[in-house]
Amino acid sequence: MSDNALSHYLKGLSLSACTSILREILDEPAYQFLLTQLKNGDATLDIRNLIYLKLGGNLFLNKRYRNLVIDSLSEEAIITIIERLIPAGADETLRESIRERHPYELLKHYTEHGSIDDEAIFKLFDLPLSLLPKEAASYNISGTKRLAGGYSLRPYQIKCCQDIWALKKRGEKRALLHLPTGAGKTRTAINFVAEFLRENPEKLVIWLANTVELCDQASNEFEKAWPLLGNSKVSRYAYYGGSNLSLSGLNPGLLVAGLQRLNRALNSNKTELLLHLRELKEKVGLVVFDEAHMAIAPTYRDIVDTLTQEDSSPEHNETFVLGLSATPGRRIKKEDELKDEENAKLSEFFHHNKINMQVRGYSSPLEYLQDEGYLAMPHYEILDYERPSDLQTTFSEMVHGDNSYSKFYKLLSADDNRNQAIIKAIATEISAAKKRDSESFIQIIVFACTVDHARKLELLLALMGISCRSIDGQTESSERSRIIEAYRNGEIQVLLNYSVLTAGFDAPNTSIALITRPTNSLVQYVQMAGRAMRGPKSGGSAECKIYTVNDEIPEFQNMFKAFNYWDENWQQTAADPSL
Repeated sequence: MSDNALSHYLKGLSLSACTSILREILDEPAYQFLLTQLKNGDATLDIRNLIYLKLGGNLFLNKRYRNLVIDSLSEEAIITIIERLIPAGADETLRESIRERHPYELLKHYTEHGSIDDEAIFKLFDLPLSLLPKEAASYNISGTKRLAGGYSLRPYQIKCCQDIWALKKRGEKRALLHLPTGAGKTRTAINFVAEFLRENPEKLVIWLANTVELCDQASNEFEKAWPLLGNSKVSRYAYYGGSNLSLSGLNPGLLVAGLQRLNRALNSNKTELLLHLRELKEKVGLVVFDEAHMAIAPTYRDIVDTLTQEDSSPEHNETFVLGLSATPGRRIKKEDELKDEENAKLSEFFHHNKINMQVRGYSSPLEYLQDEGYLAMPHYEILDYERPSDLQTTFSEMVHGDNSYSKFYKLLSADDNRNQAIIKAIATEISAAKKRDSESFIQIIVFACTVDHARKLELLLALMGISCRSIDGQTESSERSRIIEAYRNGEIQVLLNYSVLTAGFDAPNTSIALITRPTNSLVQYVQMAGRAMRGPKSGGSAECKIYTVNDEIPEFQNMFKAFNYWDENWQQTAADPSL
């Protein structure tokens, strides 16, 4: 809790006043969990910090909460506040008259008066105006934005672009760009898009991505790049989230389309969407598929095939498809499988063409990126805890016949020993950083097992006085954007999430990722670990830590796999930055 006037007011609130406020601002499960913690009598719990984090300046803008604060103040403090209302040079009899009235009721009456605004209330209580809640921006996505036409690339990114062009010019129709998380897939692809539009000014490029965050990332990157790389005015179209764009009548430029939005349109009016897609395919010259491991899902495969005229003769099929991925496969092959059918299908979808990095003198691209300072050097930590002896049996019983881990994740999220190990690891890292440097401020991302798990961990950390927030798929988009921006700005130290920040999220100051959710998906693990791996040249740290909770469940395989795990399915085209 920051040391300002607001925190001093909070310190004066009684326990009953605090719990009555928390009863209103927490959901029922969180409030019951809080009561349990309080009943245990832990003197270190900081419930006032929890109020500070949840309400901030809103504490004084809510009539009931403000009156609870007023009631907690001494009469001397109340009179000091009221005297701020008296004009300079006023007659002393006026001051005496005010003091003789009931000061508590007088202050309450004044702050409830309709003509007083939020800023005046803050000035009256000597609160910093920086704590005034910012107006929540409505999350409107512009459907169309006109852009006027450096944007530097790293050596290996330049070579990747050259290799993509080489494939295209020799008649290949599809390829996948494989770069590690943090190596700049989006920037490399946007450069290729800009070059394509310069050479094909009459064409439309479609960028497909699964989440709003990924779509925003592509839109923002293109808006930065085109004024520097472009040679004409083009349109950037957004067909994702809540944009009001129609797919009819689009001009040349870049269309960023959300797969979820397309899927909704497909379910609500399939005929209309297919008509639009068939209209678009006459204009489309390039399709970029972000997080390309999703491309072979039947619905998305059909969308790509429709846009690229896969049903037409080769001479009429000129559209190029570029996939982007840090993990060019959908899953890890089981030991008893002779052939990896699903990953082979992905390779086949992109015609077995994969462009990646092979650097002279390095056995892995990751080593090169770390040595050059683009990626942080990761230190992997196994987080052990006192596990129930029957955990494996419980896992087998819960998952058997259901093919779902949701019940098991819920069980793990309720394990007190496990949660305490997670909390202890976070607190230890923060404390160790401060001992090394009192000004040190590390930032940590936590990937929780469930929505409730993220919220429970948030509560526990807040009660310890740690600045933290949690977000999940249920968090309103404007609130989610506000919290993420606060984290990027260093106002929040620990950001907890469930299934939100695995892709399309960039916060280079993150130096620790704590993965509490077991996974046997290498795709998912690489995405989570990558959030902490931005190096000094990418605005991050030289080193980072990746914590993984050890539940000792064989089904969740060791995820520390090499960059080239899926190479057997692909033909390699290597981009060597030393060339």
